[in-house]
Amino acid sequence: MIGGYALINALTSPAPGPAPSDTVSRELDAGDSGQSAGSSQIPLQITVTGPPTNVFVQVAGGGEVLQKGILATGETRMYTQTPLNVVVEDSSAVVVRIYGKVVEDGNGRGRGEWIVEAPED
Repeated sequence: MIGGYALINALTSPAPGPAPSDTVSRELDAGDSGQSAGSSQIPLQITVTGPPTNVFVQVAGGGEVLQKGILATGETRMYTQTPLNVVVEDSSAVVVRIYGKVVEDGNGRGRGEWIVEAPED
């Protein structure tokens, strides 16, 4: 009987939203700042504007690894969890936005590191 309820629920439930990997935005034009009305609420957004590069994103304090690997040119990833530790192999290949603001890693060359703090209430 339980299997029957599961089948009925599966057939009558609304379709699930897109998978997290489907939320990648490829709509940024060269002249577009990439900010929408809600983008300032997104804790972290990484867009690869140069060659593919290794990106590592982890929930701070040894938490879940959200990204570990190469992101392709034109790929954008957004993360809503905080706090986060972020490391990018080639910081000149990415645009990093923290709460909607573009942030630099300091030297703009080589490895880049950022910390995304939890929002203040």
